[in-house]
Amino acid sequence: MKIYFLCRKMMALIILMFLQMYCFAQPKKCKSPTINLQSQQRAETWAAQRNPLAVNKLVRVYFHILRSDAGGSDAATITQINEEFNDLIEDYAPYNICFANVGFDYINSTDINFNLDPDVQADVNMLLPFLVPNCINIFYHRGLAGYGGNAYDIPNTFCSIDDGNIGLWRTISHEVGHCLGLLHTFEPVHGEEYISGTGCTTRGDRVCDTQADPYTESACFSATTCNYTGSCTDPSGATNYNPPYQNIMSYWGAEGCTVTNFTTGQYARATSFLETDAGLLNTVSPATVTAGAGTVSSGYYFRTARNSITINPTLNITGTAISSLQSQSVTVPPGFQALPTSGSTTIKATCVY
Repeated sequence: MKIYFLCRKMMALIILMFLQMYCFAQPKKCKSPTINLQSQQRAETWAAQRNPLAVNKLVRVYFHILRSDAGGSDAATITQINEEFNDLIEDYAPYNICFANVGFDYINSTDINFNLDPDVQADVNMLLPFLVPNCINIFYHRGLAGYGGNAYDIPNTFCSIDDGNIGLWRTISHEVGHCLGLLHTFEPVHGEEYISGTGCTTRGDRVCDTQADPYTESACFSATTCNYTGSCTDPSGATNYNPPYQNIMSYWGAEGCTVTNFTTGQYARATSFLETDAGLLNTVSPATVTAGAGTVSSGYYFRTARNSITINPTLNITGTAISSLQSQSVTVPPGFQALPTSGSTTIKATCVY
């Protein structure tokens, strides 16, 4: 009896370990961020008066890799960060939004790495001291209280990604999309969208070229092989949904679909936020930049431009300074020195529109 009891306990332990491995290793969905309605109104007013499609953007991003208090348990590798950044470039390139990766760092904090809960404001506040100015900050964690990612607010200049979602469902582009003002394609806050497109500028995700999305947490649909069948109804009672299976701001990746793209309307919306939101405006690069004279020995020194950067020959980057100079064209004159002792300097051409 004793042997049988021990075996039964061992079997229970094995089953528990299996369930933990299976459940916690599964990719997770994004937490729906809070929408800043005033910022949304400004962006939509701007878009109604101008042509967002005529604008090119170069946006600075900075990566943070969480670790344990003593180091180790890294939430991401440098290879993964580079792959994530490449996905970001690829997904936004068709719409002339490009990104400059101006750096990364490690943050040693077991609590932030494993235990951050996006639903607890005190937890979210722990990220604030690590925000690098004038960038969209992307944090990688080993645990986000069951979420795959979160942008916290729409729009915003920081977001978080669970390590289990690295490389999955274009999570980085999805969360950065929220930072740039994009809503879920099934967004319920403004009212459910009509399949016919009626009122598409004020309902759902407020973007007219994304199809009405019936995705909910309830079981009113089946999406086997991304072929929708279900009883979901729009506000008029219509049921002939043709969901946006491939859209990056949808949840259809969780149903086995391959998410691959944004729409022109989503690009226009993102651009309108980049033109009007105070925080995002600071992340956007001008057309041309001159990197000034003098010595930079500490802190951050970022100069990015859509077209060209001219470096003053007397500029010296030394000490612990973390610097990045990125544009289509970077002119490096004789006399310029970038010799940080423990910081880093990146000089490269990027983003040919």
